[in-house]
Amino acid sequence: MELQRIVDLLSPKVGDEWYNRLIESGVPKSELDEYIRKISRKVTRDEYMAVRTMYDQEHLYDLAVEMLGRGFAICGGIAVSMAFGGRSFIKDLDVFVKDEVTFFKEHLKYVGTNVDICLYENEPWEMFDLDICCVAIWDGRVEVTDQARKAYDSKVCHINIDKMRDADRTLKRCIKYNARYDVKFPVSELLILMSFALEDYPDNLIDNIGA
Repeated sequence: MELQRIVDLLSPKVGDEWYNRLIESGVPKSELDEYIRKISRKVTRDEYMAVRTMYDQEHLYDLAVEMLGRGFAICGGIAVSMAFGGRSFIKDLDVFVKDEVTFFKEHLKYVGTNVDICLYENEPWEMFDLDICCVAIWDGRVEVTDQARKAYDSKVCHINIDKMRDADRTLKRCIKYNARYDVKFPVSELLILMSFALEDYPDNLIDNIGA
């Protein structure tokens, strides 16, 4: 799934083909128009986080069960934890759906919360930037891809630079998974990643998490 396609789906315009398709699918016009009005106003991340609804862990687990029952996939921290026995505490929920209209409807429902609705074309992990994250709970099972298993067993995890959207967030994930699963990352890939990062990180970061 191309990133630009997802951006386009999340940016309907009044009267365009996608807008009309959403209305025909049952999305209330008033809700859709209000969403468009809000996204037309640029807000900072701090402003966004200040009004974000944060579901607690119990609610997130209940939502995960509900989403799986509806045929969606769950990825992210909870899936990796179930695959490799890490910390079970979760702060957010990453839900993956395949249908575009369903994707937008769920996004509209949970936008501004710590439930992230994502779209995929073939497999839920197809756009993941770290190999160890290529795990999903779906179809009644926890599926661990070959690259995720190799990363966990060898303790060396590749960074998929071509799938990276935000260098700082990817780098923070590297630090998190190093602390949680003791995986390290190829120095050459870390150096490329850090060259894109905007935040300052410790000078010994390469020594700590580089392989």
